[in-house]
Amino acid sequence: MGGERAYLSIVEWPGGWSAERCVEALVVASGMDPGQAKLAVARGVPQVVGLCDEAVREEIVGAFHELGVLAIAPTAPELAAWGAPVRAKRVFVFPDRSAIGVEPWRGEHTVVRAEDVRLIVRAEARESETVVRTEAGPSGLRLHLGLGGVWVTPDMGNERVVREVRTSVRPMLDLVSVRDGRAAWVRVDPEKFSFDVLGEGRGITDRDNMAKLGRLIASVCPGATVDESFGSFVVPAGVSIGVSAKTARIDFYVLWLMTLYRSLGAL
Repeated sequence: MGGERAYLSIVEWPGGWSAERCVEALVVASGMDPGQAKLAVARGVPQVVGLCDEAVREEIVGAFHELGVLAIAPTAPELAAWGAPVRAKRVFVFPDRSAIGVEPWRGEHTVVRAEDVRLIVRAEARESETVVRTEAGPSGLRLHLGLGGVWVTPDMGNERVVREVRTSVRPMLDLVSVRDGRAAWVRVDPEKFSFDVLGEGRGITDRDNMAKLGRLIASVCPGATVDESFGSFVVPAGVSIGVSAKTARIDFYVLWLMTLYRSLGAL
């Protein structure tokens, strides 16, 4: 079929359902292969379980609803329609803790009322790169470094090839608020953010500072839901929605969460 593909997602299974019952529902409502359905159920919810054609998504989602299963199936354009986040340069908390001021990298300053913040998302973007280099072989032996330790094999030449996998972790903090029916999305990226709001509590590492900032924001916005489930979320392959390739997975997750919360009437 033509048209957009939709991200078929299970938000919640009915209480008391067994894994076998959930698998059966996936097979009956969406026509999913039983083996794939079993894997999807094992990942837990809320979760994207597969793709379906936009032309039949209402029928599939309706079938889930008839079974008592809460499901959604947004398309990529629908997710992208939320727009890009305001990227914060710094934030400050009002003395009476009624609002958060945001100084963006671009555009005018904005104020987010604490009572309007509905969702706080804490996640970590992980990037891995393999660096390959050639080094002089001092002894005709090749040295290997890996997660399992260090090992050596004979090297008949005078050089050795060294492969090193480098992984960087970049914590992110996203705030989603709603005012007069309009949603606003603010992102804190430690690479481009001043942590002066933490005052004397400012730490040394970005991870430490982001954790402290997350706790501060959550304390100012007690009515918001704090989501830290990105680590267990399986982002569909080939996702290209988002601010940049480096943050595409987190961008997709936040956009998907916003859509999920809207379906529940929370945004």
